[in-house]
Amino acid sequence: GTDTGFDMIPVQTLQAHLALGLISCIIGLRAFGTERENRWREAQSGLNISMYFLAKVTGQIFEIAILGTFFTLMFHFLTAPLIPASHMVAILFGLSWAMTPFGMIFSIFMPPVTAMI
Repeated sequence: GTDTGFDMIPVQTLQAHLALGLISCIIGLRAFGTERENRWREAQSGLNISMYFLAKVTGQIFEIAILGTFFTLMFHFLTAPLIPASHMVAILFGLSWAMTPFGMIFSIFMPPVTAMI
């Protein structure tokens, strides 16, 4: 048979990717879900919606970086996978960086109750 290389990836690493992706989406849900009324009120007073969005995203950059880094370091400390810690930090930081906007997009279109998950 052919060797795909998927047997080389430990199951706990895949579970860590899934867990961090879900946590990142939940953090993104808090970006706009509870402030929907404030956003529209400020838009009616003349504030640019795209600048409001950019300010909220910029404010969450530090939170995204802390989440990805601490989650990775704790996971690496508890499970001791065969992957070096620097590679894990880079991969899971990128995952956190990529999944948080999905939660932000969901928070724009979903009712504000979902932001309190």
